[in-house]
Amino acid sequence: TSVEYDSAGNVIALFNHFNDEGGGSYYSVGKYTTTGAKIWTARFDDEFYTDGWGLAVDNDTDSIYVAGETDVEGQDNATLTKLDSTDGSVLWSKIYDFGFSSQSSVVDVASDGNPVMVGYAYNGTDDYVATTKVDEADGSVIWSRALDGQADEEAYGMAVGPTGEVVAIGYMEQLGVSDGVATLYADNNLNWTGGVLGATSNGVAFSVTVTAGVATFSNISDTIGNRPVD
Repeated sequence: TSVEYDSAGNVIALFNHFNDEGGGSYYSVGKYTTTGAKIWTARFDDEFYTDGWGLAVDNDTDSIYVAGETDVEGQDNATLTKLDSTDGSVLWSKIYDFGFSSQSSVVDVASDGNPVMVGYAYNGTDDYVATTKVDEADGSVIWSRALDGQADEEAYGMAVGPTGEVVAIGYMEQLGVSDGVATLYADNNLNWTGGVLGATSNGVAFSVTVTAGVATFSNISDTIGNRPVD
């Protein structure tokens, strides 16, 4: 589940529900006063689902964005839905086919009013991070880029800065270890810019630099037993 405030101080909440009797799941969005009184709720169809993290509120336009995924002919495709914060009505809902099974875990709104989604997709071999900016008017794609390294990459957190930069937080599986990594994407330059993060996993310490979507590792060492590290 996720929660945000709107400009009037009301609470916007995203819920993920599980049906004990039918075995299915669905999600809903609700708007509540600060005392918990319900203003409205909106339930999504059963074929739409979310991890529960993909909620953003644009107070400039009184709009709500919900990121998730849906099954299309056996393949998960990322989704983004825009709601009117006034009454919860759907303004538009889009399904994005990246050619692979994909989902949009999180969403934020850029300073120009356009939403940016960060999620991941499976390319048949491993997962990669997908960052996509869409038009707030109709959900059409403005740009989309992939971060695909040696093995699995997934992102579960992100934020858009005041000048359009996108920071995504997740993990990379490289050199046989998985650890946290942050990447920085410049909205006005459709190339991944450098982001450096030192990390330690299972006693292996290293630094990672992400440039043009490719991760480069350096300063690799064993902090426990001085084992050789390739």
